[in-house]
Amino acid sequence: MCADTPQSRIPRRLVMVRDGPGARNRAAAWLRRLASSSDVGWFGASVPDGLPGTRPAQAGHWLGRELDALVFEGGAIPPVDALAIAAGLLRGGGVFLLLAGEPAPTPFGRRLRRFLAEDIVERVAEDGTWPVPVIPSRAEERRLNAGQRRVFRALACAPSWPPRTCAILTAPRGRGKSTLLGALVVHWLLRTPLDVRVTAPNPDAIRPLLGEVERGGGTPCRGGTRAAALYIAPDALLERGLAPDLVVVDEAAALPVHLLRRLARLAPRVAFATTTAGFEGSGQGFRHRFLKTLRDDGHRLHEFRLDWPVRWPPGDPLEDWVDRLFLLDAEAKAPATAPGRPPLRMRWVSGAGLAANESRLRAVVGLLSDAHYRTRPSDLRRWLDSPELQVGVLAETRGVGIVGVVLAQIEPGLEPGLADAVWSGLRRPPGRFLPCVLAEHGALAAARRPALRVLRIAVDPHWQRRRLGRRMLRATLGWARRRDVPVVGASFGAEPGLIEFWTGAGFRCLRIGFRRETTSGLHAAVVFRGTSSEAAADLAWLRARAARDWPVWWPARCGAWKPGSPRRSQPICHRPGLPARRSIGARFVPLPVFPDRSNSRFRRCDDGCMQTRSGLPLCPPRSGHCSTPRCWNWPAGRSFVRSRVLRGAGT
Repeated sequence: MCADTPQSRIPRRLVMVRDGPGARNRAAAWLRRLASSSDVGWFGASVPDGLPGTRPAQAGHWLGRELDALVFEGGAIPPVDALAIAAGLLRGGGVFLLLAGEPAPTPFGRRLRRFLAEDIVERVAEDGTWPVPVIPSRAEERRLNAGQRRVFRALACAPSWPPRTCAILTAPRGRGKSTLLGALVVHWLLRTPLDVRVTAPNPDAIRPLLGEVERGGGTPCRGGTRAAALYIAPDALLERGLAPDLVVVDEAAALPVHLLRRLARLAPRVAFATTTAGFEGSGQGFRHRFLKTLRDDGHRLHEFRLDWPVRWPPGDPLEDWVDRLFLLDAEAKAPATAPGRPPLRMRWVSGAGLAANESRLRAVVGLLSDAHYRTRPSDLRRWLDSPELQVGVLAETRGVGIVGVVLAQIEPGLEPGLADAVWSGLRRPPGRFLPCVLAEHGALAAARRPALRVLRIAVDPHWQRRRLGRRMLRATLGWARRRDVPVVGASFGAEPGLIEFWTGAGFRCLRIGFRRETTSGLHAAVVFRGTSSEAAADLAWLRARAARDWPVWWPARCGAWKPGSPRRSQPICHRPGLPARRSIGARFVPLPVFPDRSNSRFRRCDDGCMQTRSGLPLCPPRSGHCSTPRCWNWPAGRSFVRSRVLRGAGT
């Protein structure tokens, strides 16, 4: 794809049609007429027969495709993540047809209404003339633009790089990243005897790359010819025991960070490429976590970036409209640092108050997006529309500069029946993360009370190391105390620095999960702090109980714990002669050892399950006898018990 092709000079069009049965029928007929001569797609809950399309929840599976026309079912509030993804699939000269309803009367709905009223949005009546995309010829020679050629020359010699070297290629969507990678793969296969492999979340995500390889003619390839033998799914690439000389990982941010680390160790030279939109896959976790991990592991990094668009012209109105609507281009703009203790003030605003000030909204979103692993367009909608969400802004007393932000959400407590169902593993209501954690650990009374969850906290890099983060947490605790919220907590990727920060602010770790998070590649830690002496005592009892029941995995000193490091604390209440760990798959994980207590949720059954060699009193109340499906000693019930134990451990 080149900078001089027609599609790179023709802007895209955004057309709005009022949603309704008649409009959908006409949109389907319009798309069917175009399907014979162009690439089309339908994004919505009900894809018409005979048309390619997908539901909004699966829109990410279409990454890497290119379309000339698409229909997007918007409704009152469109599925914003899918909308942002779909807009990036449209070529220059294409038409984005939005079936829009009446925006909801919410802060984000009013924002959407204002953007739909802009001049860029063309309006077509249901019985009017519908637009036709301008489809450029595909027969023209496809050549790289200046930015692509610069990166091509630098990466063409990658086979001669020393081992443990990684190339990092980032670009906004539509910059020809995958096409460039395809040209590089063809060059490497024609000029070198190396075994080159290409991987990505799925082959559809790298169609431009594989298309370039197919157009490379009779490109030789070990094990076959051209693209069919090049692409291997990430899991298969790791499991087959292959030893390629060079691995290309496209759309890398859509893969978990821990999987990317394994791919980096697979070959002497690895090229990672991804878009810089933080709402896809691990999002900014690729930049914030993975690149730092590569450096810590001893890899040499060569970083490249593509900025000039090739799929549409620079300044494309649709790209600008989407970026401004969802603030994808927002950046933090903190005031210049001053010596001493600057005059700062903490202010609390709701989503509606945040939406009323565009400059403050852009600064807040820019700071949160840059500091967090992944920020999606749907996050902006949730921040503005959620009535339980509060935004704490740390800013200058006499200025508008924002130096820190904390997002906190009140989570209602669980009803008695719901709390028992959560403990039993039968329910997991959304929006009540902290009460559910308390219920899973048996603190049913505490789970019935509301909790304040700190979703995100960020300080501008120029203002860090001034204890401003702890200052914001103290303000958050005071806000919760004034509203009689007994518990404040948070969940984050457990690393020593973060655990030290939270424990330094008076929070204590309750549990650390077994599985690594997709976005950060770390185990998830959950911390709590009570706002009253009674709540603090309850949490201390619960923490001690967790340490007793999970003696191997649970760290007695969270501040000294590091994922993957040997256990430093001694087992608590471990019975002599009984194994403290049981093999689950290919990995050892700890299992709890419960004492025989009358108030324990697990009790001894009639056949004495507690005296088995496992040492686990895992016969639930009301089970009756060992033939029950929920008894550990009943063979078919062991999977239930194992899943229940692991679920309570934070997986």
